[in-house]
Amino acid sequence: MVDENDTLPDEAAPALALFDHAGTDRAACDDVLEAISVRLAAVAGGSTAALDQAAALATALVEEFGFIRDARFRTRIARKVPSSAS
Repeated sequence: MVDENDTLPDEAAPALALFDHAGTDRAACDDVLEAISVRLAAVAGGSTAALDQAAALATALVEEFGFIRDARFRTRIARKVPSSAS
């Protein structure tokens, strides 16, 4: 178990994920997360609008880092159409 006092909130998910991936280098994971963070900030351009942030997140994670996406979600974000409208 991970003691909640030993883990900062922004480190909890990566720490828990490593339990499922024995032998994974934590430093390499941290490097990728840092690269995503830097790129996301650049793509978002300081926007605070939720749809802009979602589009920036999709761009950074999907297009630049190769994460798999839900095509319907990506289309809604690209068109800035609320999911309830489809």
